[in-house]
Formats: sequence, structure tokens, C-alpha cells
Amino acid sequence: MHRLILITPALSNLSVSLNMVNFSRIFSLLLKSGVKITEALTITGKTFDNLVYRRFVWEASQEIGRGGALAPFLERQPKLFPPFVTGMIQIGEATGNLNDNLTYVSEYYEEEMNYGLDAMTTIIEPVMLLLMGAMVGFVAISIITPIYSISSSISK
Repeated sequence: MHRLILITPALSNLSVSLNMVNFSRIFSLLLKSGVKITEALTITGKTFDNLVYRRFVWEASQEIGRGGALAPFLERQPKLFPPFVTGMIQIGEATGNLNDNLTYVSEYYEEEMNYGLDAMTTIIEPVMLLLMGAMVGFVAISIITPIYSISSSISK
């Protein structure tokens, strides 16, 4: 089910944005609090509702524990972690500013998610209006048709 959400065109962008806000904000806060990066990744991974993200972040924490870098590991799944995120993490790792970069990433994806929700709402509103109109029309016709047939049979 979680993979299906990440494949569905309309939902995937929204889901990725939501998960990037979650990942970057929590990971940044944990690092600012002085938690080791492997522990921070493990804790961050447990906060995901999406099991695909949860498993991949857990694997990332294992990779970091073995001495690997975070950004190259995340680059392996560009659909889960967009190039913007991995690039910002790579720059943060190189400069030692990972906390600030992650905070910026969370703010960026929060704005993107809000824009996506606004766009989705503007698309859904007319569709809902048409559906409600069709339902009202159906109810009106289903009430008027029997009344019309009874009145026409009485007049004969």
C-alpha cells in the first residue's frame, strides 16, 4: 500500500513532500540536540508512517554505522529522496552545517506541500460541485417522475 502511494502520480509528490518535511525537521532537531547521527537516523526512521521510508532510513543508519556517508546512500533512491535533498545533505556534511541545511530543506518542502494541497483543492472543488449537482438532479428527477406519471394516469 505504501509503495502504491509513492507510485500514484497525484499522491506521490504530496507524500514525498510530507515525508521530506518529517525527515529533515526531526533529523535536524535531533542533531541540534547532540544526538549521534546513527541514533538520530534510527529515531527519525521510527517516526515515518510510510514503511518504505522507515525501512530505507533504517538501512541508512546501518550504512552510517559502517562508516559510509549519508548523501551517497540516499542518492540510491531518487524517488524517495529527491536530488535537492541529497545535494543539501551532501553540502551540509562537507561544510559541517547539516543542521541548518536540514532546517532549510524542511521549510522548502513545507511550502511545496502547501502549494500542492492548494492546487489539489482547486481541482477537487469543481469536481465536487458537479457531483453534488448530479446527485441533486437525480433526486429531483426520481421524485418528480412518479408524481408526473401518477398525475398523467389520473387525468386519463
